[in-house]
Amino acid sequence: MPSTHQRPAAAAAAITFLALVAGTASVPTAEAAGRVSTKFGATSWPASPATYGTQAYVNGKIKSRQRAQRVVVLQMKLPSGWKQVDRDKTNNRGRYHLVAKTNWYHKLLQLRVVVQPTRRAAGKTGKGHGFVVNPEYAPAGTAGKWARIAPGYRVQFNPCAPVRWRINTQYAPAGVEAEVRTAMDQLKKTTGIRFKYVGTTSAIPGSNRRWPKNTNLVVAWASPDQTGWDLSGDVIGRGGQIQTHYARTGNGKRAYAITRSGLVLDNTFAAPPGFVGPNARGSIIVHELGHVVGLGHTDEAQQQMYPSAENLGAGVYQAGDLTGLRHVGLMTGCLRNTTRSGRALPSFVPAPEAVRAWDPRSAG
Repeated sequence: MPSTHQRPAAAAAAITFLALVAGTASVPTAEAAGRVSTKFGATSWPASPATYGTQAYVNGKIKSRQRAQRVVVLQMKLPSGWKQVDRDKTNNRGRYHLVAKTNWYHKLLQLRVVVQPTRRAAGKTGKGHGFVVNPEYAPAGTAGKWARIAPGYRVQFNPCAPVRWRINTQYAPAGVEAEVRTAMDQLKKTTGIRFKYVGTTSAIPGSNRRWPKNTNLVVAWASPDQTGWDLSGDVIGRGGQIQTHYARTGNGKRAYAITRSGLVLDNTFAAPPGFVGPNARGSIIVHELGHVVGLGHTDEAQQQMYPSAENLGAGVYQAGDLTGLRHVGLMTGCLRNTTRSGRALPSFVPAPEAVRAWDPRSAG
């Protein structure tokens, strides 16, 4: 004889099932909840690929009885999720105007338009639309010629957080600050990471000088005896990581988020100013900043990450460099820290990488 204790549970399950079947048609819709529907009219997308720095707009119209003053957002899909690019409010006719930013280089990413709901109108999410931003120059060399600072490991900044940097010009030649800013701007547009200048410092990476607060990166000039980073022989600069956090990528893979990093250039080496030509000071900065964000050396001389300062690329990141920078930049999505405080570098991360002076006698 069936247990009487099972009957209430069975009856409840049956009632729940019947309610679900009978109530399927009564799931509240926007209209049933008293909100009017929202639909997209024609949408105009920018040409793709676009070129860095050019104008690119998304223009369109929504159809709704509540079409005026609606918030419309342009989003970009990263591995970590959708990220806002721009926002606008519709005019009285339901039209909107959004800017698809071309301020950093990236391969194919999806854009979409989202109309936010209101108390009286439902929201609406549009379909994705592919968008590419190319450099304003033709990168030289082989796209596959790049390497991570620690091959097999994701060592990089969190691309969704600003990198706060300072400069120490106490022992630097005149004119270096403008070169550092130019190099930082180039790094920003090749990675999509925001590099925020927060002031000067007396710190020298590799020394026992106190590290400044709220600082992720220090750029300094020093003599070989002022830093523990080896500047002997033909080494004219070094750059790399000092501290990391354990982190996860948007798809859950292990990463090492850089929290402190630096580069030191040898102030006893008379590097010519500017970015063009062998041993050019600006090109050395560009090279070392590549190490700072997580790139290693390549064996192709056309790339900025070539270990000698021959500088065939005139201080500009080339095809292999750009591939590597995409792998440590915003295209990888946001990182999620899994520890709260900084820690010493893992053993697999090498000492700060060197750039060596180019000697024309070695080219023959």
